[in-house]
Amino acid sequence: MSHVLVSHPQMVGHEGLVQQVLKDPLEILESTLYQTGAAFVSEPLPLFPEGIRVLVKYTDISYQKGASTGIITTAYPVDLVNYQRPNLGRQLYRKKK
Repeated sequence: MSHVLVSHPQMVGHEGLVQQVLKDPLEILESTLYQTGAAFVSEPLPLFPEGIRVLVKYTDISYQKGASTGIITTAYPVDLVNYQRPNLGRQLYRKKK
């Protein structure tokens, strides 16, 4: 989490939110940064009205079937004003409402 806290200081003290997004994401998108990575996206949150994203790099492609371990590489608040089109790939999962 050191990169997260240094590069995104607004995430300090919100490690629990990061864990919650990993457990219960609104959606999961392929990473375009890592061949074996995914971005977990939260629903809007009181402190982060546009939600947060957590980028995870996995050991291999089997992560898509839940059969791989990964490491959090970054977590940050969603910013739709400055980054309307995030550099993320296809949708892998979307929570049903």
